[in-house]
Amino acid sequence: KGYRPMSSVSLNLCTDRKDALLRCVSYGVSPSYTLYSKYDNELATSDYQFIFGSNYSGNKKDVIRDINSLKGYLRSIDGASISDYRYLQKDVAVTEFDNGIYALVNFSAKDVSTEYGNVPAKSFVTGEATK
Repeated sequence: KGYRPMSSVSLNLCTDRKDALLRCVSYGVSPSYTLYSKYDNELATSDYQFIFGSNYSGNKKDVIRDINSLKGYLRSIDGASISDYRYLQKDVAVTEFDNGIYALVNFSAKDVSTEYGNVPAKSFVTGEATK
């Protein structure tokens, strides 16, 4: 249906941040965050649980680490479309893009070996398909 911007859940509010980051890689989307800089003290005692995990200064290092770990990959798929998405085995997905880049994501707790190469547990590997 044409161009559709896509984004992730707020990584800093997830119970499993690593899994959420791996899903960003697998789906070819940039990570998203819910952050604030300054807040009224009344917010800290409010019923909104997200307030506790949204302070920018408390998340800055994690956000920078996440972005730095994905920067090259996200640049390599900029403007590309997903041409194929499939599971090679349980908890191991490969996303192929129309520009020849692929992302192999291992959601499992064990290292795996695939036709694309080895992928450590709870990690990802990217590359360019050979023709």
